[in-house]
Amino acid sequence: PLLVRPASIIPMGISDTQVEYDYTDGLTLWISWMEEGDRAETLLVDSRGRHIGTALAYRENDRILVEVRGEVGSWEARLLGRETHARKENGKVILE
Repeated sequence: PLLVRPASIIPMGISDTQVEYDYTDGLTLWISWMEEGDRAETLLVDSRGRHIGTALAYRENDRILVEVRGEVGSWEARLLGRETHARKENGKVILE
């Protein structure tokens, strides 16, 4: 089992067989459980360790909003351990 602190973001790339690849394309942001008002932020890096963006998540009005700022290709957000409905709106992913 993976133990994750509440209100955390875990970025995971698309490949589980390669060490070096474009992490920014096909990125999945796994969000751990958040209480109302919680916020999380994590830096996103490329395969050379250069900062290329930031992922932000926050809970408000009983939903979790996730956004990415920077030079990131395709991405999605999911909630760890729970089935949720995800939709995109104004550049953000909303988990309900």
